[in-house]
Amino acid sequence: MLKITRQMVVDGLIHPDGVAKNNQKVWFSQGSAVMTQDTYSSIQSFYRRSVGKNFAITLPVVRDHDGKTGRFLLGKPINSIAAIKPSSPERTKMLLGVLNWMAAPFGTEEYLFRKFGLPGRHYTLKGTDPALTEAGGSEVCLGEFPIQNLSDGGYPVYFPGHPEAVDVAYNHLEAILPTAILPPTYGLYSPTQSTKSKVLDTDWTPSPRTSS
Repeated sequence: MLKITRQMVVDGLIHPDGVAKNNQKVWFSQGSAVMTQDTYSSIQSFYRRSVGKNFAITLPVVRDHDGKTGRFLLGKPINSIAAIKPSSPERTKMLLGVLNWMAAPFGTEEYLFRKFGLPGRHYTLKGTDPALTEAGGSEVCLGEFPIQNLSDGGYPVYFPGHPEAVDVAYNHLEAILPTAILPPTYGLYSPTQSTKSKVLDTDWTPSPRTSS
């Protein structure tokens, strides 16, 4: 595995600092690396960072020794858990209403506003696709981090202005989902993981193996 990774660095496929530093989105968008790891939901942000560049994304399908589609381990269905602090029934109902509004489904006015902002100021329509203006590029987060981590509706395979990316994502999903594997802890909550994950994920270096 180390030999393969080293060769990928030599070939310019991945950035040599890709493990030590978390700057993959910038390197990938700049062309400093031609491979990176992320989620379907990040595709739009990659294109947004690469405005005016000859830029395209492809998603490889891993094959096994027989050439069949490899077993793909699905990621977590959620990024985080939004909790409401106990309060009066009125305040709780109000906060639930806010979260409900933020989870408006694709195609609604609420969805369009939350993702793309104000028409005219933040976006204009090109056909039926919203296109960010200069102000939108600096003032709108496309409903992504941190907003979508509070509440969000079902994520559509939709990348306005980039229909080719829709085909790439759809074809990849169509290829991997029939044999994909759910994480064994899917749907479970771990208090230990919630409170100590940062400690458990801290980089560590194993002691060198000695021989007699």
